[in-house]
Amino acid sequence: MTVIIPGKTTFRSFYGDSNALFRVVSSRGGESWNCVIDTSNVDYAGTRKVFGTEEIKALIERDKAWDKAARTNETFWASRQVGEVLHYENGRYEWVRGEIVEGFDRDGKPGKVLRPTGLVGDWREHDLPRWYDSGRYNDGGYYVQMLRNGETFQPNSSNIFEYKVARGDRVHVDPRTMDVWDISAPQPTQSQAEAAMLLRKIEAVQLELGATVASEGVDYATLYRKRLNKAAEIIADEDFGLERRGPKF
Repeated sequence: MTVIIPGKTTFRSFYGDSNALFRVVSSRGGESWNCVIDTSNVDYAGTRKVFGTEEIKALIERDKAWDKAARTNETFWASRQVGEVLHYENGRYEWVRGEIVEGFDRDGKPGKVLRPTGLVGDWREHDLPRWYDSGRYNDGGYYVQMLRNGETFQPNSSNIFEYKVARGDRVHVDPRTMDVWDISAPQPTQSQAEAAMLLRKIEAVQLELGATVASEGVDYATLYRKRLNKAAEIIADEDFGLERRGPKF
């Protein structure tokens, strides 16, 4: 049972833009206490506030729970073995399969981290590489780019499938049995490829015609004629836009 002792009991509570450390100073009677922000807080040191007994006890229990969770997470990652395969839950039925490697944790310290090796589960279309009928191409979302770039991360252990199973949590699906999504750049349909080529022409023409010059002594008639001629060349070029950044088609 938590006993509040003036001068000794401390707890954290949000004040302004900080999670300030408060110290109980004295009792006000009636289950309320005078408290002050600790001197370690540069911005709000010495600020006084009244808290109720139950509020203080709840904040102390919250701090204990946070500390326990932090210790559990640290223990989980410290006990991992290089080469071990884990599954991080990004969202409902969206999983990132990864391999444990040596790297840097969320605080920038050396430690075990997860290197994504594939996406499994029910990922949405906009998270995966795809062509749109408009001719635009999307190379995939955040985790697809992590896979492409070989990036690593260290998610909280509570979002790891294997941790949940070991803890006895109820799980609805098993990502370990799922196939990996193909994240290679897909080929567009003929219609999408044509739309992409035409879109590139439109963008190039807009760029050519949109440039402005505001200066004395410019032969604007000649300048505009050159721009229109260039735009006409772009429109007439059957191969324009076939070479572009992203997948070839």
